Order: sequence, then C-alpha cells, then structure tokens
Amino acid sequence: MNPISNKMLALSVRLSDLSNKIMRDPRTKNALGFAMIGVLAAVVFSMAQPTDRTGTLTAPLPIPMMMDGKQVGKTTAPTGTKVQILQEDEGKFLVATLAGRAWTESVTTTPVPPEPEKPENEKFRNLPTGKEFTPSSNTALEAEVLELTNAERARFNLPPLTWNESLAEAARYHAADMAADQYFSHDSKDRTNGFLRTVGKPFERIHRFDPSGCAENIAYNQPSPRKTMSDWMNSLHHRTNILSKDVRTLGVGYVLGYIVQDFGN
Repeated sequence: MNPISNKMLALSVRLSDLSNKIMRDPRTKNALGFAMIGVLAAVVFSMAQPTDRTGTLTAPLPIPMMMDGKQVGKTTAPTGTKVQILQEDEGKFLVATLAGRAWTESVTTTPVPPEPEKPENEKFRNLPTGKEFTPSSNTALEAEVLELTNAERARFNLPPLTWNESLAEAARYHAADMAADQYFSHDSKDRTNGFLRTVGKPFERIHRFDPSGCAENIAYNQPSPRKTMSDWMNSLHHRTNILSKDVRTLGVGYVLGYIVQDFGN
C-alpha cells in the first residue's frame, strides 16, 4: 500500500469513528457534529485515488451516511471528486467514495491508460550493432531537451547544437536498455538472474551508431525537461558537456522515463 493509500485509510477510519461517536452521544448529535464529519469527509475525498474504472464528479453529490443499515445523515462529495464507478445503467452511474455510494448522472468517466510496453530484455543483450531502431516514448520531449540545451549555450555565447538522428538512435537505445534491465549507468549492462554485469563502455556503444559521439548525459524519472536541464546545469560534469566548445551536434533519447543526451563533435 502506498503512502497516500495509508493516509486515506487512516482518515476513513477516523471518519467512521467520529460518525459513530457523534451518533451515540446526544450532546454532539447536532448540526455541528455533522459539519465536523463533512469537513473530514472532504479531506478524504480530495485524496481519493483512481482505481480500475474511475470518474470525476461534475456536480456536488449527496452521499447518505449509513450506520447499522440505517441512514443517519449525509455528506456531500464536491465537484471534482475522483470516484470509483461500480455500475452503469442507462446513463446513470453507481459511484463509490470512502464515505459511501450513490447514483448520479453527473460524472465523467476516466479512461484507464494502457501500461507502456517495456522493452524485452532479449532485445538489449550485449552491445548493439548500431543498426537498431528504438522507438521514442516522446519525440516532443526530446526536441524540447535540444531547445533547452541551446538556450543554455546561448547564455554563454556558444553556438547552438544541431540535431543528430544517429546519436538520437544511440541515446534511445541506451534509454531503452536501462529501462529493460532496470539500471542507471553510462556503461551498458545486462541483467541475468537478478544480477547486472557490464557488457560495454559508453563509447563502445555510441560509436556503433555514430563515431562522432564524444559525451553523454543521462537522467531518470524527472518531472519535466526543464527540471532535468536545471539538475544537469547544477552538476559540473553534465554542465561541462552542455557548454563544451568542442561539440556540434546532439541526439536525445527518451524511453520510459530515461533521458539520454549523446553529443557529437
């Protein structure tokens, strides 16, 4: 269970305990007590995470609060709440929240995105031949990394780099290789029976795609290209590659969260 799920579970337990206490104590069985439940429920709703089939409320939804099979009050799930869709019937949806369930027409369904296909390990055994084609996970992101690189170079009066598709293929191959064997290194590695072994050095790999390759930057699981560039510029080794006067071209590869820059002279 992830940390958010733990928090949701804890809040839902607190909500249930508070509801029972309020309903059994005549001194708190009033509007103030229900307001307290509503506040806590709103917090829970705001933290709800999508499940297998989910939706988003497009209007507030009253949720009956049940105890011992009887309705003892109600709370309201606000517009924008993520809900689990349990059943659909002629345009109406039975939706579930942590506080209960109710029928509504005011929900937009959220399609479940397919899991990105992970490269097959056998495709990335040993060093590449240099003729492999590896599809990018996001070509627009790759282009943005080139733009950000040239923006940094412009700040230091350095000429822009031009796109090098051969180096981009080298970069995509290495990004996919790291994703397939779950490692993070400039060296090329293979994972067998859970253990990694080095099968080649960076330029052994890069030069099979383009002999002009002379430097490499890598990153993983960054929230955006801008954050990636910021981190690289705050690292002496990566910054040196980006601002090198000896490089002329750049290829960028992005596969399953891995970003690779391969520079050419």
